[in-house]
Order: sequence, then C-alpha cells, then structure tokens
Amino acid sequence: MTIASFLLGLIIASIPACAFNFLVAGNLRKLLVLNIFSWVGFWCGQLVAIWRGWSFLKIGPIVLGVDLLFALVFIALGFWLTNFQPESKKKRR
Repeated sequence: MTIASFLLGLIIASIPACAFNFLVAGNLRKLLVLNIFSWVGFWCGQLVAIWRGWSFLKIGPIVLGVDLLFALVFIALGFWLTNFQPESKKKRR
C-alpha cells in the first residue's frame, strides 16, 4: 500500500464521520473522536477484506465497500461510547 492510497483512505474514512457529526450537531471533541473511530474501523475493514479475499467496490488497493461498512459500524460505536452518561446517585431524604 502506497502513502497516497493511505492518505486517500484517511480522507474517505473522514467523510462519513464528518457527515454524521454534522447531522447530529456534535462538537469538535466528538468530531475528533468519531474521526479516530472511523479511521480505525476503515483500516480494520481493509485488513479483514485482504485477509478474507473480498473485493467489494475495490479502488486500487483499497476495498472501499467493506472498509466503509466497518467505518460506519465503528462510528456508531464511537457515538454510543461518547454519549454514555453514568447514573447519578439518588439523594436520600
């Protein structure tokens, strides 16, 4: 994999994360976290696609179909983890 395809993968993986953050009106911290989750999911999808020999929507060395599916799953996971609120203890009277 070349540096150009790696950078193209980072840009492609950032698009759904930025769009999701825009649609749910997130802040800058969530944008950074969702981008990191998207990048990790994208490259995990790339590794799984190469390992299994899948070639769904292949663009050069990047298996775009599988990578985007993994990125979307990781974005959903990141969104769920960033919205986790611990329960507050009830006050006794």
